[in-house]
Amino acid sequence: MLWLAVAACNQAPPGTPNFQDGYHAGCDDAAVDAPGSQTGQTTWMRDEARVAAQPDYKEGWLQGYTACYRKWLDHPSMSNTGT
Repeated sequence: MLWLAVAACNQAPPGTPNFQDGYHAGCDDAAVDAPGSQTGQTTWMRDEARVAAQPDYKEGWLQGYTACYRKWLDHPSMSNTGT
């Protein structure tokens, strides 16, 4: 079942390329903040300039972060999220 959680987190919902980029960055960033994360990632991937200038990127980041953070809470032994 763990592979299902990882697959669900890796696959962004349909959207523009900017949304997709934001979703994957948000998912990666969730691994930095979530308790029990074991990815070794220590810095966020969020692009602040794109957040300010591209609403699709910002929305994708928010959705990706939220979805993957929840997955980390449910499955703290996941070893990979995002892209």
